[in-house]
Amino acid sequence: YLTFKFLNPLLATGYESPLQEEDLYDLRKENTPAYNYQILEQAWALEPQPGPQGEGGAFMWRVLMRMIWKPFTMCATLQMLSTLMRFASPLLLQQMVQLIETGESADAWHGYVIAISMLAASVVQTGFDVHYNYQMNVLGLRVRGGMMGKVFQKAMRLSEPAFQRVGIGKIVNLVQIDCMKFSW
Repeated sequence: YLTFKFLNPLLATGYESPLQEEDLYDLRKENTPAYNYQILEQAWALEPQPGPQGEGGAFMWRVLMRMIWKPFTMCATLQMLSTLMRFASPLLLQQMVQLIETGESADAWHGYVIAISMLAASVVQTGFDVHYNYQMNVLGLRVRGGMMGKVFQKAMRLSEPAFQRVGIGKIVNLVQIDCMKFSW
């Protein structure tokens, strides 16, 4: 999981020939739009409905945060750890410069330890960055799936005159563009 090795068979298949639908992995249950729509509906039901004055944007953000707060907190932790690791290299570099300025050859092993530590810090920081990006993309996929289900359910409840007023273009725009913005 740390190195994304689970993708190797898929990448090898795609290298040999264009991928077909049967080559792809099935989505995990928690990544399916139907599952995320249910989670969104549960979060929606728990939030007090917005008043007639609006506040729809704040309501929607509260619903989404109720839906994704656990994985979002994990992503924030990964980003915090990555940021902390970004500070390690300059601090280690400062120690390396001080070591060079003293010029003591007996401390050469200390320089090697610092250099290896700088390399390790960079590798760990890259790992945190990659997993942060991966987890945020998965989270965006989940939010988008839930939102698309919500738009679809609302569109299905429209009466024929209301549907004519709104139009198919507006509904398609909501599903394709606006739900994608939530995933971003």
